[in-house]
Amino acid sequence: MPAQTITCPECQVTLRVAEPPPPGQGARIVCPRCGSQFSLQADAFHPAAWVSPAAAEPLPAGDDDPPVNPAWRTFLPALLLAVAGASFVVGASILAAMHFSGGRGAVAEQPAAPAAVERPAEEPQPADDADKRARAREKDRREFTRLMIQAGVAKDGKRYDDAVKAYGEALKLFPDDVDAAEGLRESQSALAAAAGTKANDEQRRAEFDRLMKQGRDAMAAKHYAAAVRAFEVAIQVLPSNADATQAVQDAKAALGKDESEKKKLTDYENHMAAGRAAVVAERYADALHEFVAAGLLLPGDAAAGKARRDAEKRLDDLRDENKRHDALARLLEQGGAALRNHRYQEAIRAYRAALKLFPRNQDAKDGLRAARKAQDGAKAEFARLVEQGDTAMVLQQYQAAVLAYRDANRLFPDDQGVSDALRLAEQAVANIGTGVAAYQQLMAQGLTALRARRYADAVTAFTGALRLVPGDPDAAQGLSDAQAGLDRRLKKRAEFDKQMRAGTLAYRRGSYADAVQAFEAAVQQDPDSAKANAALSQARYAQHMSAGQAAMTARRYADAAAEFQAALDVAPGDARAMAALRQARQFKR
Repeated sequence: MPAQTITCPECQVTLRVAEPPPPGQGARIVCPRCGSQFSLQADAFHPAAWVSPAAAEPLPAGDDDPPVNPAWRTFLPALLLAVAGASFVVGASILAAMHFSGGRGAVAEQPAAPAAVERPAEEPQPADDADKRARAREKDRREFTRLMIQAGVAKDGKRYDDAVKAYGEALKLFPDDVDAAEGLRESQSALAAAAGTKANDEQRRAEFDRLMKQGRDAMAAKHYAAAVRAFEVAIQVLPSNADATQAVQDAKAALGKDESEKKKLTDYENHMAAGRAAVVAERYADALHEFVAAGLLLPGDAAAGKARRDAEKRLDDLRDENKRHDALARLLEQGGAALRNHRYQEAIRAYRAALKLFPRNQDAKDGLRAARKAQDGAKAEFARLVEQGDTAMVLQQYQAAVLAYRDANRLFPDDQGVSDALRLAEQAVANIGTGVAAYQQLMAQGLTALRARRYADAVTAFTGALRLVPGDPDAAQGLSDAQAGLDRRLKKRAEFDKQMRAGTLAYRRGSYADAVQAFEAAVQQDPDSAKANAALSQARYAQHMSAGQAAMTARRYADAAAEFQAALDVAPGDARAMAALRQARQFKR
């Protein structure tokens, strides 16, 4: 604790006295300024004020270490709470007031030499360590008060980094102070929240800028459907942005003038709607197929990509065995259809999705291997067709270019460069505007579709050619051949569907022999159908297992073993069949 002060009764100079008189005695004080002497009684001061022996001395003007009344400590926390919300100027004023009013009297204008306190010679001289410690602690308390005021002002001004720094420095001085700890915690929380908000705003702005660039690039490439989608999503990120609003209006205006782009956007929206409906119906394989088709129409579209990933995840999460088997059959069928139509990437995606459901399924493994092999082989053919189309464009043989680009596009539908080249070639053909060119184009399309067994496309092309040149024998023969092929396919499809329905009903009734017969008939109609082949295998397995169980009941263990072995041949490694076979062999002995 700091020394006490007294005032000389003659010259009114303020003197600092560091040691009290001995208990029960008085002391004679000599003023170093005027030389007057006066008595000092021990009870004139609180004993706690005396910490080290020293003579009385004048209090220097401008002393930066003034004594503080002990009562100050009792109301310091309340003072801190009061000044925490004040402005920096008010806080500084309070600090200055505390600096100059710590319980001492008036400061002498002129310092003088220390006054002497007369005391008995035999009185021991106490050490001054306690006084130094008290001075140091009081200095820390003043610095702590200053830091707390500074921290409170910074916190109220939402300068949370400054507040955190000030509270941290204050806690270094008094680590156990509750108010400083609470202020630090609140400031750190506010600083973290502000940083999170800033990061989120920056992230949204970055996504908005990416979408706007994507839309502008699409506009420059005349991909108006993709541009509309990109700008619409950008508006969802920053709804009030005027640039995005104007951009989507411009893109829609350009889209209205391009029929092919309008159709592309319509087809995209139809696929997305069908995919969402399939998700609601829990037909996730169908949903995946639709979202993939939407993504191929508008490559890079965020909504289609997210929907496709969600559908894939839902497929991954399927746990019901029957639904998983149904999904597997649909994926295998989709993969096979895509492979037959040279849509290799779509086939690869379908087979990969099937393998996620059943990693050991051999049909999916074989289909994926075939799709990859076909894709590798198609790359060389794709390059040849693109080169052929480019050469035809240079020679102004636009119809030949259309055919080449169209075949290349069927190999890799999502190649944007080929799609653009095909659109330009088609525009060039349209600009020719002659009936002969249109007739030749339709005949070429019809023959190409007929060779590829795309009978519906061939019927459309030859019908168009006959409208331009009625009675043309080549067009009539082509139409007849295409219609015959289409009729055969439709009949096969109808018979296929009929046998599949019959097999399914028989299987559900437990008439496995009838189910096998129906599914075999379906496979004859469409040997490449993954769905029919999978159903046939399942029916054969059930037939053998049922026959084996019947033989076990009749104690014909040899027959039972033969049936269970046949079931294992259909489903190698099946745990149920293996267990039944072991049991039959044990009884057979």
